[in-house]
Amino acid sequence: MTDVLVWTIERRLELAKRAELLRKELGELEAEDARLEAAEMVFGQWAEATKPSRTMPIVSNLTLRHPLAVLGAEVVRLDPLMCLPEGFPFTVLIITHGETSVACFVTDSSLPGLSTLPQRWHDALKNLQMSGHSTAPNR
Repeated sequence: MTDVLVWTIERRLELAKRAELLRKELGELEAEDARLEAAEMVFGQWAEATKPSRTMPIVSNLTLRHPLAVLGAEVVRLDPLMCLPEGFPFTVLIITHGETSVACFVTDSSLPGLSTLPQRWHDALKNLQMSGHSTAPNR
């Protein structure tokens, strides 16, 4: 009978130690969960504020007023290259060199309708030309 009593007391002491360790671990887990919940809320607000439908497009217009040359050879054509920063719906880069203007469009493929932007731009320029407005670059 004494052995059972000793075993019971030892077992209860062992369980009390384990329970204390589990309470400490639970406190740490709850603190980590609270930090992650706060981070999730901040990230969610940032993601909402910077989603492409809420941001402005980037449009750059570069006019080169003087002839260009590379290693003595005249530059006769420029092809613009542009990247799309994260969180923006689209970017447009227009380069005017001589009497020619070229445009580069980069769009966020997840947004509907932007894939037709270059064609719509072209059509708008054509309509301007047909209505008698000049599409020539201003100097």
